[in-house]
Amino acid sequence: TEPIRLLKIVPTLLCGGTENQAITLARSLHEQSFRVEVACLRRVGPFVQEITDRGMLLSEFRIPGFCSFSALVQKAKFARHLTKRRIDVMHAYSFYGNVFGILPARLASTPVVIASIRDRGAYLTPMQKRVQRFVCRFADCVLVNAEAVKDWLTSEGYNPAKIVVIPNGVEMSRFAEPANP
Repeated sequence: TEPIRLLKIVPTLLCGGTENQAITLARSLHEQSFRVEVACLRRVGPFVQEITDRGMLLSEFRIPGFCSFSALVQKAKFARHLTKRRIDVMHAYSFYGNVFGILPARLASTPVVIASIRDRGAYLTPMQKRVQRFVCRFADCVLVNAEAVKDWLTSEGYNPAKIVVIPNGVEMSRFAEPANP
C-alpha cells in the first residue's frame, strides 16, 4: 500500500514551541514511512535545513498579508499543490497556518483537514478570532494541547465534537513505566 501523504503547514520554521512540535511530529512520521511534506508562509528558521536534509519536500507560499490579491494567488497555488501531490492529510498550525491552509485544502478535496490551536488566543484581535473560528468550521478536527484551550474554544462557539485534546502534543503513555535508578 502507498504511504499516507501528509502535509504540515506552519507560518515559519523558527524555533517556537509550535514549530518545534510540528517538526518533531513530521520527523517521527517521516521515519515511520509516511510521505511527509512541509509548507510555510516564510521559508526562514533553523528547521529549514533539517527538513531538506531529511529529504522532506519544503514549499513556501509567501504572502504579504491575508487582505491582498497575492494571498488569493498563493492560496490557489496551495490548493493546486495539494491536488498535484495527492495529499491525504493537511495539518495546519496556528492562526496563520489555519487561516491560510484550511479553505484551500477543503477546495482541493483533501480527504482529512486538521487545524491546530495551541493557546487561548490572547494575541488575536476580535476579528482574527472570528476569522479563525469561521475557517476551522471547515476542518475535520481541531487539535488542541490542553483542556483549557478546548474549554475556551467551546465558549467561543467551536463545535466541541470536533475538538481533540492531546496535552502538549506528547503521548504520555511513554512515561508510564518508572525509569531505572
